[in-house]
Amino acid sequence: MNIINGKFKMFVAIFILILGIINGCAVEEVQYDFPLSSEDIEEVLLSEDLKWKITESDSFGEGHKVYRLEKDNDKIISFIGSYGNKNMKSLQLSFFPKNPMVSKSISEPITEDKWADMIKLAGRLYGNSRLYKNTHEELIRYTSKRSSNEYGDTSFTKRIDDIHLRIVLRASKETNNKYDLAAIFLMNDVAYESTLADSANYRKRRWLREETEVLENHKIFEILQMNDEGSNKEKGLIIQGHLEKIKKAKKEEMPKSNILNLLTPLYEEDYLSAILVDESGSLEIIMPSNSLNKEELSQVRNHYITYIPDENIFVIHFSVLSEQLRELEKMNRI
Repeated sequence: MNIINGKFKMFVAIFILILGIINGCAVEEVQYDFPLSSEDIEEVLLSEDLKWKITESDSFGEGHKVYRLEKDNDKIISFIGSYGNKNMKSLQLSFFPKNPMVSKSISEPITEDKWADMIKLAGRLYGNSRLYKNTHEELIRYTSKRSSNEYGDTSFTKRIDDIHLRIVLRASKETNNKYDLAAIFLMNDVAYESTLADSANYRKRRWLREETEVLENHKIFEILQMNDEGSNKEKGLIIQGHLEKIKKAKKEEMPKSNILNLLTPLYEEDYLSAILVDESGSLEIIMPSNSLNKEELSQVRNHYITYIPDENIFVIHFSVLSEQLRELEKMNRI
């Protein structure tokens, strides 16, 4: 019995020792004030051993700050923009391709071997450096399956707790069938929902500018009746409802026509399919993958939809909470 007790005590002592080592090695995450100051950015750059220098700063409104960063060879490497106001928090890192027509541009593209460092940098600045490892692994898996030659530029989205992550990739002009990093966006819930409202508002203005008929405040039953009457014109729809049965889109559910006016075909792995429901009925839709979870997509939202009559396909561009739209309208009236 004494031998067993002795072994148990030794096990507990070793466990406590290991726990102490782990806790002692853990580094407390630094939470910088937003918008970021130049001193905080320089501190993070130094700790990440990035020899970049801030050469210019600007602001486009209260709570916003943007910095231009250059490398030692005086080539622009990035713009870092941050916003912190009214419970909103967002960060943007933008990178620019080499351009022979511009005297100052980055000296080389941000290729796959540099993605992990850039994601880690974005996480450090935002206040969550731990997000980079899993994000980088998932990003590599995603791009390994997606042909840049066939499908062109893309965006990778991910949700990490209350952080909405979007990584924009451009098809490489220098490396066959590869991608270069164009931008990284990190936003909290409030900033993300506000951005959705802005994007939806822009989509509506675009429809009107292109003289696309826009149907607003229509019920699904009315839309289905319109289809039965043989309407053959593409339309913009704004329908209030919620989504059910959300899943990855199948190839046969994708439109054959190019609804986004892109030079490349749509890729089914970038899309979801679902059922849009209101009190009058339901219809099948597809939509780009995004960082909203199923619970949020199940909320009643205003869905901005392109209807393609030739194929009888409904494509949601943005799904926005009504209160965000009301807040945007109020701001536009000020």
